Amino acid sequence: MATKNKHNEVKRTDTNRYEVKPTDNEYTVAQKFGLSVGALRKANVKFPAPYFKVGRKIFIPR
Repeated sequence: MATKNKHNEVKRTDTNRYEVKPTDNEYTVAQKFGLSVGALRKANVKFPAPYFKVGRKIFIPR
């Protein structure tokens, strides 16, 4: 489980990066890394909506 700061956000040092591909969606990426969609969204709260865009390097919590 990833370490969280006092605001219950995932620390950036506890993450990997993944570049969103045209065939990706939140569910398939979350499943690929053994995460829930909610965990994936929480790790990427710093990005403006919509965070899940092709070519963007999103955070994947460890």
